[in-house]
Amino acid sequence: MVRYLNNRGSKSRANRQADQAAGQEANAQNPQNAGEQQGNPSDVSSGSQNVSPETYPFKTMLANIWHMGRRMLEYEPREVDDNFSLGGRRTGANSEKAVPGQQEKWLNDQAQGAPQQGAPQQGAPQQGAPQQGAPQQGAPQQGAPQQGAPQQGTPQSPPPPPQTAPFYAQNPGAVEQQPPVVHTQQGGTPVGQESVPIPEQVHYDLDKNLMHVKRMVHYPDNKGFTIREFTIGLETPWPAFIVFTEGLADKNVIDNFLLEPLMLLSGVDKLSPQKDLVALVKYRLVTTNQVEEERSFRKIIDSVLMGSTAIFVEGANSALLVETKGWEHRPVGRPLVENVVRGPQEGFNEVLISNIALIRSRLRTENLVSEMYKVGTLSKADVSVMYLRDMANPALVGEVRKRIQSLKVDYIPDTGMLEQFIEDNSVALMPQTLATERPDRVAAFLAEGHVAILMSSSPFALIVPITFWAQLHSAEDAYVRWPYGSLLRIVRVAAVLIGMFLDGFYIAIVNYHQAMIPHDLLFAIAASHEMVPFPTVVEVILLELAFELIREAGIRIPTIIGPTIGIVGALILGQAAVMANLITPLVIIIVALTGLSSFAIPNYNLSFQVRIVRFIYIFLAAIGGFVAMSGFMVVQMALLCNTKSFGVPLLSPASPHRRSKDTVLRGTLWSQESRPEMLRPLASRREPPVSRPWNPSARPKRGE
Repeated sequence: MVRYLNNRGSKSRANRQADQAAGQEANAQNPQNAGEQQGNPSDVSSGSQNVSPETYPFKTMLANIWHMGRRMLEYEPREVDDNFSLGGRRTGANSEKAVPGQQEKWLNDQAQGAPQQGAPQQGAPQQGAPQQGAPQQGAPQQGAPQQGAPQQGTPQSPPPPPQTAPFYAQNPGAVEQQPPVVHTQQGGTPVGQESVPIPEQVHYDLDKNLMHVKRMVHYPDNKGFTIREFTIGLETPWPAFIVFTEGLADKNVIDNFLLEPLMLLSGVDKLSPQKDLVALVKYRLVTTNQVEEERSFRKIIDSVLMGSTAIFVEGANSALLVETKGWEHRPVGRPLVENVVRGPQEGFNEVLISNIALIRSRLRTENLVSEMYKVGTLSKADVSVMYLRDMANPALVGEVRKRIQSLKVDYIPDTGMLEQFIEDNSVALMPQTLATERPDRVAAFLAEGHVAILMSSSPFALIVPITFWAQLHSAEDAYVRWPYGSLLRIVRVAAVLIGMFLDGFYIAIVNYHQAMIPHDLLFAIAASHEMVPFPTVVEVILLELAFELIREAGIRIPTIIGPTIGIVGALILGQAAVMANLITPLVIIIVALTGLSSFAIPNYNLSFQVRIVRFIYIFLAAIGGFVAMSGFMVVQMALLCNTKSFGVPLLSPASPHRRSKDTVLRGTLWSQESRPEMLRPLASRREPPVSRPWNPSARPKRGE
């Protein structure tokens, strides 16, 4: 039926030409009718010509039936003027289809109580038609010309450009003299704004908005949300309501800066609500520092879940999002994992804004960029990507941005999970990002050209890309003189080697390479094994498992008795095992050294890698001695050389070789003039050739 009605006007070309000729003759005989038709393009349906009811009554009836059916089945958004009664807009404007060219006439008819669309209203002239008693079209008109009816022979002036700033921001005191503000009917989208699906758009009707919000937040079954209905104290009281999340929003801010100005202080100036009430509330009444206008219900609820408060006003198709975050959180305190003797004693907490502020307090430059993203369809966690625009490689920043934005996951609560989603190789044991809770360390990496990733509800920041040598460094290395810092790094490298190879080295020597042991030590080891029923590899594995149990128990049990359990448990178990002739004393010494070495590694994830590889070398040493250990060491180095962190080789600058004075040993600060070459930073130098001009012996290097 629909296809038949659509194609009916195109079946007879002769009929269309006759209709067009008849319409032209009618326009020539009656110019006034032509002007009305020109001003009312809604009388011409899309894809058909003007049809005279007297000439083709049956065709006119079918066209009317067709238009009525389309209005019932379709919904076409339109823009409406705000110069009419809000009651008329609520009752009819949201449920009828817009007719091009007739929308303002129809809205005026509805506001003034006209019976039907298209019928001339008594005492109220239609748009495009001359008023009774007023000069006809083409004659000079007294006063201002009527809107929508340009004078004959005078070119119509283009519409004035939109204001660059809101009216209340330009003239806060002139509330009653503001120009009419054009709103958008539900289903339409203003020019320059993101398109919002019709079911998710804020409605002009406050009751419909209230029902929609209650349905989305499952109110009143869901006790986590609070909806407060109130009346704005204008000259004419105006209904509104707010919605916020219990526990995430600060109630003092809501009471003192939202409800009090809207309910009490709004009646001081005798303001009228007949103009743009949203702008009135935004620029005159609400006294908070961050207010945003939003039309999508989905985005409004997401902001409410983050601690903001949404204000819905009667007759406005948008809501105001007010910044009222105020949930309980841990204050800024000392770092719990990365303790230092000398250096700043501040650590991150679980509030993202506070963590960003701690970094900005150390890098006070406008080039420090913080990009915000959301991760997780359920968690909707805020993720901040921070970098220095004038130093970080744009390709590196783009790669980090692409990996975060492309994630398809429902729940990510911490950077520990985010790290697993964005790392290059998920199978490699070596960590490919650096997690730190120290803002001073993040600022130091950003100054070199790295990228930092922070996340809400997480006190750890991720640094990318990272190298193996950076995981052996500590924040304290830069705060002490270079000989002390170099000594600390040598101790950490020795800790990695001892924790990884000592157990396997002892098993290989005892089982396969006894000639490498001095005779006196060999006799002592053989004498201690006379009463022990287990081989050496079983002794080492049993003690290593016991040490891992003590370590895990010390972390999980309450903090007060944790260290006591660890010390007492290790002493009692070790002494009892030796007295029961289950373990030799030398094996206890070996296992204790490897355990202490794993605690000396500054990076928590790197210590996990060392502990896992330690057991691999224990089994290989028991199977084949040094030969098996050497073969796996070659494989491990090959895999390590092939591992990358966001495109940067993990062993750089050692492999591939790059000149650097900050790997195992730390050079003097004034000699570290260049940033790491593997990052390809935009600014390669961090210092001028002479950074200590007060020193008379300071000279620039040759070629500089």
